[in-house]
Amino acid sequence: MKKLFILMAVIILASLLAISCGGTTSTPAGTTSTAPPKAIVLRWATPYPVADPYGFLPKDAIARFNQRAGGRYVIEFHPAAELVALPEHADAIRTKTVEMGLYPIGPLEGVDARFNSSELPFLFNNVQANAAGLLEMVPLYDEILTSKFNQKLLAATTGGACELVSVKKPIKTLDDIQGELTQALSPLLASLIQTWGGSPVTVSGSEIYSALQKGVVDCTLAPLGAVLAWGLSDVSKYCTLGYFTPAGDFTTINLDVWKAMPSDIQKALTEEMAQMATDLNNARFKQLDDAVALLKSQKMEIYILPKAERDKYQAKAQPYIDQLVTGMGDFGKKVVDIGNKVNAQNPYK
Repeated sequence: MKKLFILMAVIILASLLAISCGGTTSTPAGTTSTAPPKAIVLRWATPYPVADPYGFLPKDAIARFNQRAGGRYVIEFHPAAELVALPEHADAIRTKTVEMGLYPIGPLEGVDARFNSSELPFLFNNVQANAAGLLEMVPLYDEILTSKFNQKLLAATTGGACELVSVKKPIKTLDDIQGELTQALSPLLASLIQTWGGSPVTVSGSEIYSALQKGVVDCTLAPLGAVLAWGLSDVSKYCTLGYFTPAGDFTTINLDVWKAMPSDIQKALTEEMAQMATDLNNARFKQLDDAVALLKSQKMEIYILPKAERDKYQAKAQPYIDQLVTGMGDFGKKVVDIGNKVNAQNPYK
């Protein structure tokens, strides 16, 4: 027994010396490593703050995806232009400066005329038609994004519409806007204002409050969310609702990153983004209803443009609208067809 004990001690000591000197041990046959794989991190960039539904609802969708991905993929949420400035989101995702995110479509109008469709005047009757139309346009937009911008489109959601806000008088008829100095947030809006007989003035969103207050401009075409965010009811008394120009947002992922994903991860991401799109659109519907009620409580007079008068605004702008559609080629015709289809299901009220 004494000899056996000494022999076992020698074997154990030799094993310890081998390990300490850099010796290796082998995994027993038939077993596999249980070490978890390193997560692939995807950075999600958006200009929207977390207080906005377009800020916190993506965060919820991201949390659901991360849970389903089981540690293989992890999306990091970066809101409020934390990583990317507003005009640069599409290019940042294209170059993989960030891997994915949600951003307005409008800034892309300058790089491809087909994106003018996102703000085509009078394309949609209301926010419900806008949401339905963008959903049908996903395959059209995806083809552009994959071929020119190295991105996969995961969702297209409504951003509401620009409405007329004025200081001196309510803008009801076309006569009311003649010669009025009107802020234009984009070249498209400037051209639209000009077709109506107004005088477009380029003023940034951050300066519109003081511009209205000081009489630099008499009116602005702006989304209701921006009207609230900028506190324009303090310096403007009137708001005319006509769903003049729609707006929308893309949710995209770098195409190379998408192609490298396993099929089950692609499926999980697609499903969570579809649910997020539904949630975002519903939130936007409620947000616009709440905005109207809130502006009324702030003593702003809300005027809903009757359909007959809205038709006059559209007829006046139609040559310009036709020019935009022609510039998009066959894509423009498809967009108009989609608009007509969803408008028939969502009449202007």
